[in-house]
Amino acid sequence: MDLRQLKIALTVDLMNLPHSRDVITLAKNKMVEYSAETGHLIEISELSRTQLKDQLESKTCSLQFEKCVLNLELIGDQFNGEEYLQNFDLFETLHN
Repeated sequence: MDLRQLKIALTVDLMNLPHSRDVITLAKNKMVEYSAETGHLIEISELSRTQLKDQLESKTCSLQFEKCVLNLELIGDQFNGEEYLQNFDLFETLHN
């Protein structure tokens, strides 16, 4: 897998995501488009959740695929239910 090319393509795709009520699903669908590089989705899990200020919260979610893991840092607006992608990290998983 060429992780560098996948990161570039994913950066463009994720930058163009609309504000949404479900960024995780949109990101998952984008990753599925690259299934030859990522493999199948294994698990989606929430790693952390922190209340920021007023009605904003920060959370980190992990999308684990066969060949890589995508961590998403999201800011959620509890008032209108929208989520905003703040950052992401994509890394290759090591196989034994």
